[in-house]
Amino acid sequence: DIINRQINDEGQVLLYNNGALPLAEHERKISLMGIASQDIVVSGGGSGSSGQNNQSTRYNWNNAFEEEGFALNPKLANIYKAYVGSGVQTSQQYLEIDPNAYLGNSITSTYETYRDVAVIVFHRWGTENADLRTYNAKGHSNPLDTELDLQDNEIAHIMHAKQYFDKVIVIINSSNIMDVSELAEPKTDANLGVDAILWVGGVGQVGCLEAVRILKGEVNPSGHAADTWWADLKADPAFYNVSVMNQNAEGTGRSDSFFR
Repeated sequence: DIINRQINDEGQVLLYNNGALPLAEHERKISLMGIASQDIVVSGGGSGSSGQNNQSTRYNWNNAFEEEGFALNPKLANIYKAYVGSGVQTSQQYLEIDPNAYLGNSITSTYETYRDVAVIVFHRWGTENADLRTYNAKGHSNPLDTELDLQDNEIAHIMHAKQYFDKVIVIINSSNIMDVSELAEPKTDANLGVDAILWVGGVGQVGCLEAVRILKGEVNPSGHAADTWWADLKADPAFYNVSVMNQNAEGTGRSDSFFR
């Protein structure tokens, strides 16, 4: 795992930080949010696929935070664990749950004990022969949103966390470039701005552990994006000229455009 850890240390990218990271030594009580916090994306699919094995510790967000000395909000984690365990969805569908429906008073009452930091994990899964929609995407009320835009319930998670926590960190568990530009805006109560954004790609065997070590400041996130990270995916000229048809959905009446 030494090489795997080094790859993650040098490959994960701190996209944004307003000074919230590294976490202070007393910031060890964490409320971990998002369906992706319990449903990690290890890799892509097809020829880019890999998996976790039993030859060493298989890290997820739960055991990674705990091994590094953090206390996780168990009642909050169980909400997402139960949903993922129900088999209603898979990471290939990556639809976030509605915090207004699932995180009621019995959950928010636990925040006081685990309020040092809210860590929200978002994910997108990708593979060959399973392209991502460029409009009419599930989880979006705006028909012109793409699957790589924040879903309605992901936005709701951001606003929910900001309502209860002073420090909100977002982890992007995706090898696809998501449109997270609004998260990097100077933080106010009215916008989606957060305190830090860490992109971890597919986490493989040890990526979760190294991400937590980055949050602690034990690892310097020296990674850089290997390509332009578009603040607006539709500003990328390739957006209009990929897949089997024109990507400009507006006015076409078509509903079957995809990212490759």
